[in-house]
Amino acid sequence: DGAGDPLGSPAAEAARAGEPVPRAGELDGEPIDLHLYDLSDGFAHLNSVAVDLLGFGGALHVGVEVLGSEWSFGTQGVSVCTPKENQYYTYRQTVHMGKASVPRKAIVDAILAMQGDWCGKMYDVFAKNCGTFCSELCRRLGVGPLPAWVTRLPRAVGGL
Repeated sequence: DGAGDPLGSPAAEAARAGEPVPRAGELDGEPIDLHLYDLSDGFAHLNSVAVDLLGFGGALHVGVEVLGSEWSFGTQGVSVCTPKENQYYTYRQTVHMGKASVPRKAIVDAILAMQGDWCGKMYDVFAKNCGTFCSELCRRLGVGPLPAWVTRLPRAVGGL
């Protein structure tokens, strides 16, 4: 009903403008989405079994969308692209990770810090890859690590 909202709150402004008033919690935090990509057509077939049917995980590239851009990591270091439009891989699906528990400035600061800390020469397909980068970024944004199935295959193969 808007009672108790300060006059300048986003909910009060929405009500005055005749827009639907968001429920509690909907105004807090930037949405964080994880975009998954098939590495190739061959991996798409593997992933359709390993990810879609078995829920085990697969050979995937991943990127985190926040503040309108998608961030990832590879042999060239930290990269940014338009969400769901990685130039090298085929988009598969999105996993909603939640809403950031940190303010916008802290999001930008986290990305800038990771750009300095995650250089391309540190890339390792099993140990320091797009999945480990995205998991760390999600932790810093307050939505926790990636679902285990997303990074299960490289962790399993890397442990051999």
